[in-house]
Amino acid sequence: MLSSMLQARLLFVFAIVLLLSGCGTAVEPKAVESAGDAKAAAAPPADNKASSTIIKQGEPPKSGLPSKIAITDFRFADSLLALGVKPYAMGSYLGSTTLEWLDPKALEGVINLGEDGNPEAVLNAQPDFIISWETQAKLYDNLSKVAPTLVLGESPHWKADFRQFAGFLGKTKEAEQWLSRYEDKAKAAKAQLASKIKPDTTALSMRIVGKEYRIYSDDQKLGRVIYQDLGFQAPEKVKPIDRRETISLEALPEFDADYLFIEVGAPKIGGDKEAQQKFTELEQSAIWKNLKAVKNNHVVIVPYWTDLDFPQVNEKSIDLVTSQILK
Repeated sequence: MLSSMLQARLLFVFAIVLLLSGCGTAVEPKAVESAGDAKAAAAPPADNKASSTIIKQGEPPKSGLPSKIAITDFRFADSLLALGVKPYAMGSYLGSTTLEWLDPKALEGVINLGEDGNPEAVLNAQPDFIISWETQAKLYDNLSKVAPTLVLGESPHWKADFRQFAGFLGKTKEAEQWLSRYEDKAKAAKAQLASKIKPDTTALSMRIVGKEYRIYSDDQKLGRVIYQDLGFQAPEKVKPIDRRETISLEALPEFDADYLFIEVGAPKIGGDKEAQQKFTELEQSAIWKNLKAVKNNHVVIVPYWTDLDFPQVNEKSIDLVTSQILK
């Protein structure tokens, strides 16, 4: 017998798919025909990395189709577009609905809901279905008065998150096809890099935020791409890190690597001047100048979006790293 919790979860997935099964040509989901199918759509992926991203969920309407999907956080546009679904309205990034790592025309005509996807803007857009980010959970009561609302978070495993997201939209097949292409792309890129990336070549994923130096683990965002997808090795000091660790300048030589991928600052209009100043100071230090990557001109400055963890971000990160290493 299924537990009550599992039954409730399956019923929710089933209800969401029914809600979306009649969307216009932009969505075209596959209908779930049984609880067994719903269980398969919600099951953990083959890599056994489970996703737990549901923060709040509303009851779907008994009639009506969500042909107009609004997302209050711009990051969900990445996953939607990877599934062939264009959002009707979206929260903006620095005032814009254009995302730097995507085709500039990918989100043309999408209604701009502002930086926080505020309820008034959502109300004016009149969407049929709303997907919101966990940091905006406080807006749930207001948003759910406009349309059925799903609030999602982020687990450490982007592929599991993507699969779960696709399951809500009846797009499990499309997600698996996309992930299969991603794996093929990663293998091809790794083969391209084989002439320069030897089995013992190390790399470090680092970020300067405010006055902090952050080191990322071998299973986190860009770190996962360079280590798991492209075959770099993590320095020994990186291996025990859980997600990320803030270090002092004096500790940086302990993470010395053949290649250094560094992101400077957080996305801000006009740039992150505090982080840029911190980087300038770093470049002038003797510690920086004695790093292997610096001496060998193997430092790659990466854009802010590599710190996101969504399907097309990671795909674009493969292109970015490969082009920089091979240039």
